[in-house]
Amino acid sequence: MPDEPRYLSANEIRARLGISRARAYEIIRELPHVKFGANIRVAESAFAAWLKVHTVAPPPPTPAEARRMRIEARRRTFTTELDEKPIRPTRQRD
Repeated sequence: MPDEPRYLSANEIRARLGISRARAYEIIRELPHVKFGANIRVAESAFAAWLKVHTVAPPPPTPAEARRMRIEARRRTFTTELDEKPIRPTRQRD
């Protein structure tokens, strides 16, 4: 039945996030979950929504990092694929 939701266990959440078992259970308890006997599961869609809310964008690069990234990009632009020696760009003359 393709319309049935998939449920994740604490071990599956642990594997996806690389976290401890205790933290996986804390996350499950924050979400709507199903408990039957000793098993506790959370819907994959609820987990995906939780993960989207808790995902943080990386901070912007510092000025020094931005400068270093620009320099590296320029070096990659002026390198040949054959010998990996830098090619010195020439200025256009009037």
